[in-house]
Amino acid sequence: MKQRGITYQTINRDAANAVKRAWIIFTVIGSTAGLVMGCVGCWVHHRTVVLETCANNQRMIDSASCQTAVAKRLKPGDPLDPKDMTEFLRGSRIPQCPSGGGYEVSATFPLDGGNILVRCPRHGTVENIGKELGNSRHRVAAWWAAIRDAIR
Repeated sequence: MKQRGITYQTINRDAANAVKRAWIIFTVIGSTAGLVMGCVGCWVHHRTVVLETCANNQRMIDSASCQTAVAKRLKPGDPLDPKDMTEFLRGSRIPQCPSGGGYEVSATFPLDGGNILVRCPRHGTVENIGKELGNSRHRVAAWWAAIRDAIR
């Protein structure tokens, strides 16, 4: 007469199935986490490149305005025509923001003899972009630290 119930074979089979399930779950969660972290990294890099390009375009416009002022012998308060700046810019045209749209340039040469005001309607001035880049880098570092702590 055969004895019915739990045998060592059934226990080993159940344990093997549990291990297989655990590996499948671990693989799915790990793959998903890897994809999410990769996507976030790409998004942060893209945003950083766009902001840095916008700031560099503003610096080029500002530099071209100073060169125009010297070439045309403008005095503080004289009107500044953005079309005059194009001869000092690459491609003889005022660059566009990589996010779309043009830049706002002050209409007069500054009274204090300093830099003209160049502003992007989407990102603001060069100073604002610098602050945003610093803040986004801190946010990303905090995000990675939170992930690292959660894994430990």
